[in-house]
Amino acid sequence: MDDEGVTPGRNSWNVGDANNTATCTRKTDDVCYTSCKNLNMCSRCNCFTCIDDVAFVKTLINRINDGYCVDESRLYASGASNGGMFTYYLVGQIPELFDGYFLEYG
Repeated sequence: MDDEGVTPGRNSWNVGDANNTATCTRKTDDVCYTSCKNLNMCSRCNCFTCIDDVAFVKTLINRINDGYCVDESRLYASGASNGGMFTYYLVGQIPELFDGYFLEYG
């Protein structure tokens, strides 16, 4: 679903079809991260890196647990703005790792 043009001056839109929740912009194809170039995933609907952030967090938690005395039953996720959106996504993908989460508001 393309809502471009619905609001005057809008510079982005959500794709919103076939479970695709990408946000597209007219300028995104000007910037493409190396991680996306390597996967041939550059487009105006991809303004983020193409690194598996959930796998990164799992690896990070495992390494921290291996090197430090951590109470694994008390792990929390937190974020603000895009980090808040990622927090929701992260906890939804690997809820077994977190005791809770909270979002920060300005």
